[in-house]
Amino acid sequence: MVRIAVIAAVLASLSAWPAVAVEPTDVKGLWTGQTPDCGAVNLQINSQRKGALEGTFQCTKTGVTTKFGLRMVLGQQMAGSFDGTTLVLDGEKSTVRLNLDGNKLVGYTAGVGQPKVPMTLTRK
Repeated sequence: MVRIAVIAAVLASLSAWPAVAVEPTDVKGLWTGQTPDCGAVNLQINSQRKGALEGTFQCTKTGVTTKFGLRMVLGQQMAGSFDGTTLVLDGEKSTVRLNLDGNKLVGYTAGVGQPKVPMTLTRK
């Protein structure tokens, strides 16, 4: 009888575990770093809902600031998403892919037809 109660308790805890794991880590806020082409890079994440991100990506050397949100709007906005591990910004002319590594986002940015440029951003 005790075995059945223990097995039931273990199964109940395992079935609840995936629901907890679904909630992605909070990545809202300002993330900064450097790249050769952009100089200082500022990634401002203003909103994070159900894997969709909204905010801005700024390249200070060129002065270009690009918005990102739930979906890509050609010429105006990149699509931003986060699955709890990988942050992705996809646009018409470039892609940013970063993996969460503690308090850092580590990965690359690449323009269409261009090589990948390594990038590490830290939360401010």
